Amino acid sequence: MSSIDNFSDIEEFAAEVFDQDKSKVNNNESESEENEEVFAFFTQKLQVRKVIHTTTPVEYPETSPNGVATIYNITGWKNHMDAFSDIQYSTYGAGGSANIKECPFFGGISVKKDTRKCQGIKYCQFSNPEIINQEHCSVDFDSETFQNYTKQQNNNSKEAKTYSLFLAAKESSCPFKKDNNVSCDGKAHLGKIANYQQTETTKYFIGCDKYKQNEKWHRFINIKPEETNISLLQQLFSGTASIQELSQCSMIIPRSCKRKKCDMPHTDNGAVVHGEIIERSCSVQFIKIIPHDITKCPFVALICIGVHNHPPPPPERTPSGIKNNLQILIEQAINQDDTTTSRSILSGNLIKAYFNKEILAEIHVSLNNIDKLRYLVGKAYKTLHPFGQGVMGVYHYVSNKDSDLIDYVHKIDLFTNNGQVIIICMLPEQAKKLITLEWFQIDVSFKRVKGEINEFEINTYDSNYHLILSFCRVFTNVFTAEGYHRLFSSLFQTICEISGQCIKFKHIHKEGVGCILADLDAAQAKGLGLALYDLDCKRNWETHLTFIFKACIIHFQRNLHNKAFNVNTKNLIKQIPSAPSKEAVYDLLQQIRDTNDNGIKEWVDYYQQSYVLASLNQFISNIDPEIWLKSGSNTNYAEAAHSMVNREGKQLSLLSAILRGKRFDERCYKTIDICNKSGVPYTHRDRSEIKRTQESITRKASHNQKSKESVIDLTNDELPTKSSLKRSSVNRNKSLKKSKQEKSEEISTMNEISQLEIEERKMALRERAAEVRKKEAEAEALEIANSQRKKENESFI
Repeated sequence: MSSIDNFSDIEEFAAEVFDQDKSKVNNNESESEENEEVFAFFTQKLQVRKVIHTTTPVEYPETSPNGVATIYNITGWKNHMDAFSDIQYSTYGAGGSANIKECPFFGGISVKKDTRKCQGIKYCQFSNPEIINQEHCSVDFDSETFQNYTKQQNNNSKEAKTYSLFLAAKESSCPFKKDNNVSCDGKAHLGKIANYQQTETTKYFIGCDKYKQNEKWHRFINIKPEETNISLLQQLFSGTASIQELSQCSMIIPRSCKRKKCDMPHTDNGAVVHGEIIERSCSVQFIKIIPHDITKCPFVALICIGVHNHPPPPPERTPSGIKNNLQILIEQAINQDDTTTSRSILSGNLIKAYFNKEILAEIHVSLNNIDKLRYLVGKAYKTLHPFGQGVMGVYHYVSNKDSDLIDYVHKIDLFTNNGQVIIICMLPEQAKKLITLEWFQIDVSFKRVKGEINEFEINTYDSNYHLILSFCRVFTNVFTAEGYHRLFSSLFQTICEISGQCIKFKHIHKEGVGCILADLDAAQAKGLGLALYDLDCKRNWETHLTFIFKACIIHFQRNLHNKAFNVNTKNLIKQIPSAPSKEAVYDLLQQIRDTNDNGIKEWVDYYQQSYVLASLNQFISNIDPEIWLKSGSNTNYAEAAHSMVNREGKQLSLLSAILRGKRFDERCYKTIDICNKSGVPYTHRDRSEIKRTQESITRKASHNQKSKESVIDLTNDELPTKSSLKRSSVNRNKSLKKSKQEKSEEISTMNEISQLEIEERKMALRERAAEVRKKEAEAEALEIANSQRKKENESFI
């Protein structure tokens, strides 16, 4: 059964009208939803509207009056606090900390809330107020505002340099001190010198108003007229200058900067002054939200509330990640080279290899300040060497049980009466080899260590391995006779402790060292003699030296060259080492004394001492004649040893010099060990006694040839022309080449003769060297005769 309903009384509407009304209703609902404010709740009272998510630290976090939250995802970070430490603002102002049991934003976990205020900036008191009062909530380095206050003021004008000179002179004190050591309180004033250096020019200077005649070391500042306005400077000192207003300053520095004055001169009430650096505080709040369990919730939040009432500080804070990587790079560089400096890092390839950047500032703009790198280098050195690299640093380094210097640095002595330091360094191999020597050389190197400490060495040449060897390195700072006495006594004791055998001397123990070759340092010789006297009291220290001490002829001749003696007197002195007998030596001394040259008496008195004269001539010396001939006549081996180790570095810190010396010595003795085990020599070059003697003769012959050619026959009116000189030079080169070829053939023949013939040839070579020296003396005599003849001819004319 069905029924029909009547709907005729219901009002009808068009479908289009209904659809339009429905769309209006939907639009109104969406507008209401947009107008609803969305907040992020961190606590019941702390809520913000804007949330920014990031995975990297932000240097200038955004802020607003209602607050902006920056959420950091710290997954993979080494330190979650980098999110806050990398901020360029000073965020360690007033505030406090609190623990929040439930943080709604992080899902109800417990967090730590730390609230701090922005500490603002520092600026010059004369800075432009429009710049200083510039408010900001975010930073755009490309904006016009930021570019304006980073512009540098022109400081190169003549007026600006005049103001700077005036301020520098006004704020500096006079260096003069009176007899009672009271500093001068005189003020700066302008002065002038008329007819400077006998010219019509006038020289201006800034002096002291309390200067008196014949008083030295008062203030005196030269004035460069091309850079200074003299008239303006005079008015500044007199106080009558009408100073123009300088352009306003734009100096802004971070709050952490410790500077007190502005770079630029400024005007204040008509006077030129230094601008004071003042602080500007800020009311922006930095709220740090850090979960207690950072591993379960790897997020931290920074909430910034307020508006900065100052311009943004320059980005001078280096991000922690970059700083840590740079610190690792510096420590690796120092481990490879313990003389690493900020300059060597900038000029090397480490930055390119580690950061793939050519310039350090490309890594971060804060590193454009070289002081940042210097600080990191200094910090790395402080970490590696907390007690420095001086004496205390060496002591601390050696006292460490894992130190690699335990078997090298055997003694560190400090003497309080004169502040002497003695550090004895020696390998066990060096001590064992030293006690087997018949002779050696001693010398002091003055280039390796920076400062007052220098290096004493014992050296010799090992003909079996063709190596110049060092047997010890002693670092000390006192070079008196007492200082050397302590040095040698400590050294002899250390050698005994290391090798298990005491060092022996031939004139005392009938075996051992028979000759010590050194320069004529009186304090060094006396110190050695006193140390030998401690071993044998039967002889005085001077007598001991006659049995063992031998002087270097090169040093002897060098000292003679610096004397203002007559040429004939110098020729007589040069004959002392080669005199054939005692009588000849004393006869030469009498002839030298009779010359009556200025200072000759003092010279003879010194060289007539028994040990000095014995160190120069073998017929006066008590050294065994065979050892005298073996030991040579100079300290070239010691000088060569200094030169080789100096390639490891010069002007080093004490610790660095010891470490590098150890590496060098180990390398030399490792070379000997490998040669003994494998038979592979250090070099295949001919460094035999024959070859070295031949090269020595060749050098001397070449030197004598040049000396003869330099002597001009003054009786010959015709001077050599350029063409004749050129021909003689060509002929001389040909003769030298020919002589070299002949000598090489002679060497090949000599290698085939017996050992006895070789010894005979050595004696002949020594005689030939004596003849060469005699010819040198004759050439000098000829030169003197020529000069006298020239004077006679000039007087006759």
